[in-house]
Amino acid sequence: MNTWELAIKVSLPKQCLLAGIGAWIIALISNGPEWLNQPKIAVAFCAAFSCLGSSLFHYGMRREMYAKKWWDPVVIKKPIILLALRASIFVISILIVMIFVGAACAVVAAGNFVIIALYGKVLDRIWPIKNITAAMVCVSPIIMGWLAGNRLNPIIPSLILGTLCVYLGREGIKDTEDIEANRGIRFTLPMMMGKLAAMRVAGWCLLASVVFYLQVALKIPEHPIMPFLLILSAICLFALLASRLIFASKLKVKYQNLDLGILLLMAAILGMKGGLP
Repeated sequence: MNTWELAIKVSLPKQCLLAGIGAWIIALISNGPEWLNQPKIAVAFCAAFSCLGSSLFHYGMRREMYAKKWWDPVVIKKPIILLALRASIFVISILIVMIFVGAACAVVAAGNFVIIALYGKVLDRIWPIKNITAAMVCVSPIIMGWLAGNRLNPIIPSLILGTLCVYLGREGIKDTEDIEANRGIRFTLPMMMGKLAAMRVAGWCLLASVVFYLQVALKIPEHPIMPFLLILSAICLFALLASRLIFASKLKVKYQNLDLGILLLMAAILGMKGGLP
């Protein structure tokens, strides 16, 4: 793996882009009629930078785990570089929201900094704490987008809880796929209960997300057809993946499949903002 390929691998550009766009989309329905203003742009950059800093730090701190993944190895020879970049990126993201958004968003960004600093040393060792912590960090872009506005939109609390459940399921699926790489480093749910039980727990998490996303669909003002259909498509996708995880005898769900549901939800909210019928 050359330097460029390594940089792409450890920076997770797709996830950073999704985090930034996700925070901006939530800010769209929380912060006035403008499509672009300082708080919306700032919270998008902060969310993307927080995701980038989290990824760099995690690869630097858990380099031995990623080197053990013989099916997708990542060898980090100079982890100190990643750790230094991570600190700089987090400081920039915190300053951006503190200046252009406000103290509440800055607290969330600073909280991400602290959590990620502890994650690779303490918080990721035992599965309940590991999975909940990772899911909370993944949901933080939505929280920051919400805090960047008036916090009055009725769909966002249910959206936060639903997305938290999705990422809890995602972490469970990843643990099942990474059981060999985690061995000796972490104690995960599939190590304690077995792969079949772990993927069923992940399935129940996705099923819980369906309940919250149904609440989102029912709270959409004036019930526009296209956003409602997009949310309904995301709900059907998560329900299908949940059923596979709960009832299938073999793991047939990749954690990347959940990104499509998230994209459908993002499209639905953009459709609401754009006035789709």
